[in-house]
Amino acid sequence: ATRLVDRGDDVFVGGVAAYSTLGWFADPVLNTMLGDNDTGLAGLLFHELAHQRVYVPGDTLFNEGFATLVEEEGTRRWLASRSDETGLCSWEVRESRRTAALRIIGELRSLLAVVYASDAPVELRRQQRAAAFDQALSTYARLRAGWTEPPWFDTWFEPGLNNARLAALSSYEDYVPAFRALLVRDGGDLARFYKSVEALGALDPEDRELALQELSLQQVASVSVPPASGNCP
Repeated sequence: ATRLVDRGDDVFVGGVAAYSTLGWFADPVLNTMLGDNDTGLAGLLFHELAHQRVYVPGDTLFNEGFATLVEEEGTRRWLASRSDETGLCSWEVRESRRTAALRIIGELRSLLAVVYASDAPVELRRQQRAAAFDQALSTYARLRAGWTEPPWFDTWFEPGLNNARLAALSSYEDYVPAFRALLVRDGGDLARFYKSVEALGALDPEDRELALQELSLQQVASVSVPPASGNCP
């Protein structure tokens, strides 16, 4: 990482709490997975087990988008099955805040795409890039000021944003809307959904990306995360 930074590249180094061997072995529950509450642990298990269910070699955006959607949907259904109103309310708060943080990231990426595609002098584009990052940090700081207690998303924005951190986030988030729309199309039936995901995974990479992009464009109202209740216990 130091060599890459010295070369002028953007670098992001981070650990992971869990991993999947895709069913080849009985994956352990590691101590790094136990730092969150029960809801967080359940979501992590749903995510990693999803990789065993469907996995397309070489397509990180597909695999992580699918697993992240399964994590979200699995957690919501698990909490509902336990009639855990407090846990469900806390989860809705987290998802609402996560959506808001992702919106800032999305706006930043759109702005950076314009800057990078510009024919302006390099130094000017560097200044515009720095201004875009500063704007995103300021926007998050204003948003964060209204959150008097966790969950927060500080690690997404600190110790600083760069292209590498944005790329890491996009790997998990870019196609979540596509898989969410697919689940709605399949009537919320997970068995049908998994078959649809397997069919997507069997497509040629170009056709699969096109199908996911088309799904992402489907703004289905019923798939939106409900607004967090202001009456959470």
